[in-house]
Amino acid sequence: LRLVGSEMCIRDSGIFRGALDVRARDINDAMLIAAANAIADMIQPQELTAEYVIPSPFNEKAAKAVAQAVSKAARESGTARI
Repeated sequence: LRLVGSEMCIRDSGIFRGALDVRARDINDAMLIAAANAIADMIQPQELTAEYVIPSPFNEKAAKAVAQAVSKAARESGTARI
C-alpha cells in the first residue's frame, strides 16, 4: 500500500504539471500510459528489489520525467493547446 501511495504522488504531480504545461484540454489514456512508462523507466532492471519497484515520491527527477512524458503525449495525441 505504501508503494502505491508513493507512486500516486509522483504520477499525479507529474501528470498535472505536464497537462498544465501544454494547456491540455483533458487527460487521456495516451497521457496516462506515458506517465506509467516514465515511472517504470526510472528504475533500471539491476536496481529492482522487492522493496524498490517504483521511485521515491521525493525523487524530483521522477515527477519531472512524468511531466515531460505527459506533455509529449498530449502534443502527439492532439489534446495540447500549445
